[in-house]
Amino acid sequence: MLLETVVTTLLTSGIVNALAIQSSIDHQTSAGPKYAGYTRQSTSGVAIDVNAFPNSTYDASVFALLYSIPAQYLASFFAGIIQTYGVNYINHNRNLASVADSAVIKPNVDTLYSLAVIDLSSTDLTLTVPKISDGRFWIYPFYDLYGNDIANIGIKNKSPPGSYLIRRVQDAQQPSGLQVPCPDQPPSQYVGCVNLPTTYGSFLQRLLVLRNDSQDLDALHTYQNATHLIEIPRVTQQYGYFAAPRLETLSPGPNGSFQGISTPQQLLEFAAKLIPYSPAEVVYDQYRVDTILAQAGIANGSYTPPSGIDLSEVANGTNATLAAASANPANTDDVGNTWIVSFPRQAGDFKTAYDLRAIVAEGGYLQLTQDQALYPQTLTGGGITKTGNTTLAANESLLLTFSGKPPLTTGGFWSLTLYGLDQHLVPNPVNRGAVGDRSGLRYPNGSAVYANGAQVLDNDGKGDPTGTTTPYQVLIQANTTVPPKNWTYNWLPSPPPGNGFQFVLRWYSPTEALTNGSYIYPTVERVAPIT
Repeated sequence: MLLETVVTTLLTSGIVNALAIQSSIDHQTSAGPKYAGYTRQSTSGVAIDVNAFPNSTYDASVFALLYSIPAQYLASFFAGIIQTYGVNYINHNRNLASVADSAVIKPNVDTLYSLAVIDLSSTDLTLTVPKISDGRFWIYPFYDLYGNDIANIGIKNKSPPGSYLIRRVQDAQQPSGLQVPCPDQPPSQYVGCVNLPTTYGSFLQRLLVLRNDSQDLDALHTYQNATHLIEIPRVTQQYGYFAAPRLETLSPGPNGSFQGISTPQQLLEFAAKLIPYSPAEVVYDQYRVDTILAQAGIANGSYTPPSGIDLSEVANGTNATLAAASANPANTDDVGNTWIVSFPRQAGDFKTAYDLRAIVAEGGYLQLTQDQALYPQTLTGGGITKTGNTTLAANESLLLTFSGKPPLTTGGFWSLTLYGLDQHLVPNPVNRGAVGDRSGLRYPNGSAVYANGAQVLDNDGKGDPTGTTTPYQVLIQANTTVPPKNWTYNWLPSPPPGNGFQFVLRWYSPTEALTNGSYIYPTVERVAPIT
């Protein structure tokens, strides 16, 4: 089952309510109480401090539940992949979604994905990275069990092609992350090493689509076909570090299914199977985490509810804790003109911010680190609600005025994608689901914003670290109200008046100017329809 057709509905008491898993890739969650198309249930429970030792088994149980949430998403997100292909197998998505693809939920229309479930229980892996020399954005990220972006092999990091060794931190006795070259391996054999802190994890490759024509897709398929993930015997293994079971044997559902987690107890039981082989990323916090989990009833690969614990109240307390973290202004940065960046210091790799890690797992699973991608949101501009939703009346459109081209580095690109509240691209007469550096945007005088059709083509893949200060505009207007021809390239069609929608802004290979106030973010205003 391809990533772009994985649509799984989860119902977890107080934690997940009708979440379409596909919606959780490559966008930022809202800082409000609603994430990725569903509303939390009760937050009447008592919130906890995730950075403290608990005062009670209730506090420990709330910690354990929110700590376990990413494990649920690993199971649900990759259920089809595991059952169809197993682990350590790269499944390639060969085409972008189109407006006509009704089965695709909140699709990405910028990059082709390739993904795999990583299982280092009994072997190491080698990843073969081909030479990608055409300047396009590419990244081969590895995530741990908990959705932390541990290592990024890609254009932004100037990663060399060749063979990379994928191994556990515990076996290598090396720090987690990417090492180029490997300090303990011959460079003639491996150009680098990826050290994962957990036995289980994931891989989610992204390759930028420049033109989405047959020639461009053929080039992308060549890169995909030259990317290989192969199991090999362990290169190093520490004596006494016990073997782990294969992930397929730990399924939470019947008949080997990785779907079906529907209660907090089922989630805790599943997480308890994985945790002994997947310690916390931050070494100094491992003892504290293990102690709290044991107090909550997770030990030796199983979960036993402590006496007197009501898991419904624990779920409420988990929701209250996550709602408090979402509302904490310290967890967002104001980047100007009503735009914010959520969790800027933790995005992608959450360290000990287990509450933020859980929030992003629910609404932005497998997020990249901020040096690779930014997902800014406007929460009040143009009358947009804090959920990110907006609706236009018959006499309204939205006009976004960009101060200039965003400053992006090597391979950088950007897009503004619009979705209906059903999470689908919106049908429209120009068959457009997004605008950006590859969509033919025009300045008011009619000249192309990107002369050669993409930022990387304008700059030979070297990026545009300073951007420009020549403004241009994007018109979000109903698909039933076609603007004049001079607006065609800058028109992002929305649903008919009265129908809600969301739009997602993505910057890839961002510079610091996009977070330090140097770049002036777009203004968003309601205007009369342009006809």
